[in-house]
Amino acid sequence: MKQFYKKRLASHQKQLMTYLKYVFNDHMMIAMTFILGGLGLYYSNFVKTLTPDFKVGFLIIWLILLFTLHIGKLATLIKEADKVFLLPKEKQMHEYLGTALRHSLIMPFFAIILITGACYPLLLAIKSTSLVELVFIIMSLLALKIAHLVLAQLNFFVKSRYQAKKIYGIWLLASVIVIALALWQPLFSLPIAVATALLSFVHYNRTKQIDYLDWSQLIQSEESRMKRIYRFINLFTDVPGMPTTVHRRKYFDPILAKIKSSQERTFDYLYARHFLRGSDYGGLVFRLTIIGGLALFFIDQTILASGLGLLIIFLIGFQLLPMVNAFNYISAVQLYPVAQADKTKALSRLIQIVLFSISIIFSLIALISFNDKAHASLFILLSLLEVVIFTRFYLPKKLQKMTNL
Repeated sequence: MKQFYKKRLASHQKQLMTYLKYVFNDHMMIAMTFILGGLGLYYSNFVKTLTPDFKVGFLIIWLILLFTLHIGKLATLIKEADKVFLLPKEKQMHEYLGTALRHSLIMPFFAIILITGACYPLLLAIKSTSLVELVFIIMSLLALKIAHLVLAQLNFFVKSRYQAKKIYGIWLLASVIVIALALWQPLFSLPIAVATALLSFVHYNRTKQIDYLDWSQLIQSEESRMKRIYRFINLFTDVPGMPTTVHRRKYFDPILAKIKSSQERTFDYLYARHFLRGSDYGGLVFRLTIIGGLALFFIDQTILASGLGLLIIFLIGFQLLPMVNAFNYISAVQLYPVAQADKTKALSRLIQIVLFSISIIFSLIALISFNDKAHASLFILLSLLEVVIFTRFYLPKKLQKMTNL
């Protein structure tokens, strides 16, 4: 069963890699560099201002570490057909789940080490903490994460899954105590964390001897996990078979009513509805606008904040480009006598409105947050100029290329 899981894992990773190259494209890497650089600079300046009297820092670190323990789910890679073909091998499935558990621990381990390491300067500013104590904190968190994923397997059993919430509550209480101890006296936290992990193993081993696998729950859990991954990837590229959620959003009806009812404005109406009522593009624009707004407001380095704001405006425009092919799969749209030029013009108008709106929002934030109003005025000028260049020169060529593929 180990080889079976590894074979399925290789296939899964190969499929994910085909999508990840679209997620971590050049534009995303540039944005990540700016965002991480900006946050790192802000964090560094913030830590320099702290004194040991900043007791709220313990609460912040405590919440961050508790959240970190919830990163990473159990990747079983179980499929719908397995409940038929693997049912005769139910006893061997424990070996399969054990292999899945070991693989699922890799990403959370890296996340715990990175995030705890990132919290170390903050912890050092409010409390004298040695590197040895930091290692103890990390080991305590790793032990708690092992317990978390081991206990998560109880959801896959027919009888035990009804006790899973109660057991999760016990684990959460243990985590709260261990993290608090880790911040106060790391040497005391490790034994409790290790004991929690050992008890979780004992309880799981006892359960698997007397209980049966709930295949429906096993499949549903994996499908939910994969759906969350594909929903994220779907923000950057089309994922076959990924359903999109549509919301009524009646409050947008007045906006849609302003679109002129004529044959050549058909795609104006379709793209506007798709943008306002779908959860993909509208949600993406909303999230990036929030990130850009927060960056402009909180980053005190004017040049960095301005660069980040301009980059996010470009990224929003770039991420809306795939919408040009959103209705290609609908036969009625293909048959309706609308010129291809009207289709690209409709999307251009929508992107132009969106980018100008975001540019105005960012400009207002810059006027409020920038101490130097000359820099704020320069940012407003550059953001408007960027929207004009993007929509008048870059966008038409890009849309023509995409529709001719």
